[in-house]
Order: sequence, then C-alpha cells, then structure tokens
Amino acid sequence: MPHVPSVMLDLGTTLPSFSLPDLNGRTVSDADFKGAQGLLVAFICKHCPFVQHIRPEFARFAKEYQAKGLKIVAIASNSVKEFPEDGPEGMKEEATAAGYTFPYLFDEEVCGDGKAGKAEVHIPHCASQGAGFDEQRQR
Repeated sequence: MPHVPSVMLDLGTTLPSFSLPDLNGRTVSDADFKGAQGLLVAFICKHCPFVQHIRPEFARFAKEYQAKGLKIVAIASNSVKEFPEDGPEGMKEEATAAGYTFPYLFDEEVCGDGKAGKAEVHIPHCASQGAGFDEQRQR
C-alpha cells in the first residue's frame, strides 16, 4: 500500500466549495449543507483496509449523529485506473452493504485520470480521513 501523508486542514479554515455527483448522478454541493449545525466530510473508499475496518461503526455513528442534527457527506476520490472497485458501482455496493444514510460522492476528476480532483484541491486527504465543520462552516 502506498504511503500517503495525512494532512489536516488548519482550525478556522472555512469549508471549501465543492460540487460532485452522488451515487445516483445527482449533484451535491457545499450549499446543500448551508445552515447545518455541523458537517463531517469523510474521505472513504471501498478498497481501503482502514475504511473496511471502521465501516460498520462509521455507518452506526452516522445514523446516530444524523438524528442529532449532524450532516455527513463522504467523498471517494481514488483513481479507478488503480482501484476499479472504488468507482460508482463499487461505491453503490459499499453503501448498500454498510447501510450508509448520507450522500456518498464520486470525485471523478481524480478517479478518472489520477490527477488532483475537485475535492483534493480543496481538502487535503487520504482515505479514512475526515474534517468537521461547525454551523459557521469553520473547521
């Protein structure tokens, strides 16, 4: 498994703008979460062993905290050339099997050509990382 440095956004960073398709092709953007008490942006993918390890608990956590007002969105931004299972069909299988109840977005720019995608440009990440934002959209 390649080494990917973990880079966290500084506290006080404003939620970066994003607009990505979900598993059904519907565009989801940061504007869809305006007014949320809090937002967790998670970077996950089907093949990642860390994500596989936390998947059941992450799905349980999401259900519990969505009921308390937390909004959650997950983004898959891996190269499907390297990991075909991380594309939309694999994401659908993962979401169904895990019971995800939040939008799961596909960053096709990085997934399609292996270059920096829309999410990666704004939110440094590797799979199994996340960033939390408050009601003012601040980290």
